[in-house]
Amino acid sequence: MRNQNFNDPAPTLGVEFLTKTIDYKGYKIVLQLWDTAGQELFRSVTRSYYRNSSIVFFVFDLTSSKTLAHMSQWITDVKLSLADSFIGIIMGNKCDLTEKREVTNEEARKFAEKHGMQYFETSAKTGLRVSDAFLSCLPHAERMYSEGKLPSSAQKASFIWIDQQESDDRCC
Repeated sequence: MRNQNFNDPAPTLGVEFLTKTIDYKGYKIVLQLWDTAGQELFRSVTRSYYRNSSIVFFVFDLTSSKTLAHMSQWITDVKLSLADSFIGIIMGNKCDLTEKREVTNEEARKFAEKHGMQYFETSAKTGLRVSDAFLSCLPHAERMYSEGKLPSSAQKASFIWIDQQESDDRCC
């Protein structure tokens, strides 16, 4: 999201915050992005951040099948906290590392379908489809907001990014 690449990255510890402004239908929309660590150690910390979120991106590592397996618990936690008043997007990251891939496109799509969410394969390193994933949720958010299904705090477009990454490669 920052259009930066980090050659010596460190995994997210706790929570990182980013604001991004995008144009959508002639409006400037300010997105508040909360990048949370997906590790179990930070589960109680991340709950307080996604409590008021409108859109949640569940990110797993395509080179580690266990990160997809752990994603079910994160989805359950978010659904318990937010009920049906959020939009969920599942992102399989590191699609550029095809030789290390452990999760197939079909497995990930079935997982997303099971949870009623869209699925995108992305590469934070190259930026592939990251913006597509972010932009895909805006029409859904607009519709849900107009139907009163998103809280009024959704005007601030608070997004949460639950990052279940295995290795150190990350960027945005």
